[in-house]
Formats: sequence, C-alpha cells, structure tokens
Amino acid sequence: MFGGGGISPIKVDHLIRGYTGSVGGMVLWTSNLMGDYAGVRPSKSIQDYMAALPGVSRFVNKEEGTGLRSYYYDMARDVNEAYREYLTIKANYPDKLDPFLADTDKVQRVAMAKGVRDLSNRLAKIRSAIKSISASSGDSEEQQQMIADLRALENELLGNLNLKGLRERAGRSSFF
Repeated sequence: MFGGGGISPIKVDHLIRGYTGSVGGMVLWTSNLMGDYAGVRPSKSIQDYMAALPGVSRFVNKEEGTGLRSYYYDMARDVNEAYREYLTIKANYPDKLDPFLADTDKVQRVAMAKGVRDLSNRLAKIRSAIKSISASSGDSEEQQQMIADLRALENELLGNLNLKGLRERAGRSSFF
C-alpha cells in the first residue's frame, strides 16, 4: 500500500512512532507479526521480533549483528574524509601538502581509500539488491531466502576484513 503509492513505509513508521510513542510501536510490531503470519511480508526470526519490541530492543540484539557494519562505516567515513582533504590540499594548497603527508595516520587513511571505496560499492550493490527484492512481488519464501543469502554475503565480506587491523592502520585503534 505505502511503498508503491509514493509514501515511504519508513516515513509512515516514523510518523506513527513519533505521534504515538510506545503504543504505536506496539501496534506496528503487532502488524508486522500478523503480516509475517499471513505471508504478506518476509518472516523474521523470534530474536529479530524481540529486538524490534519497544522497550526490549536495548536488551536483545538482532540476529544479524550490525557491529561489523558500524565499525566498517565509521572507518570508511574517516578514510573518505582524509582522502577528500588530501585531494583538496593537492589541488588548491600544494604548499600545505608536506605537513599533511607528515601525519602518518592521514597518509594511512589516504592509502586505504581505493579499497574502502571498492568494498563500499560492493556493499551498496548488495543493499540495492535487497531493497529491490523486498519491493518486488512474488513468492515471499523465495524472496526471504534471496535476502538471507545477500545478508550472509554482506556479513561474509565484512567478516573477512581484519577490521581491527584496518582501523589501527587508519588511526582509529581507540575504538577496540
């Protein structure tokens, strides 16, 4: 109803939660559970439903952790910021390039920029595929399996990274 009609389901969710608070959150949680039961939306695990329950989410994590993703995007943000700074200095302030290059943390971040950009593009393609599968009509069990496979690929890509080592190289070791 909302996704194809020009109204974002996420905006509707935020509107309901914003105006009704926990009561609206419970109504949304219940409607998601009923939609799962009726087969009109991909089903979630009990752990994911518990994590979405208002007031309980701080005690229960979603089945697919977001920790790796958060650490990666924090690091990627720092790497991209250093790379943009490098390009700006190189193009507009060449006299300030030597002091920039003297900062080993910034040089490490700049050196990581291409790899981070490539991985970010791969992750964006996975998210885009998940979004298009979720928006398409069809067999919800098949869609659910395809989405689960894509999320597993995303987790595998992030899991294969030595994020601790990469963040140390990027000068962010204080977060581990």
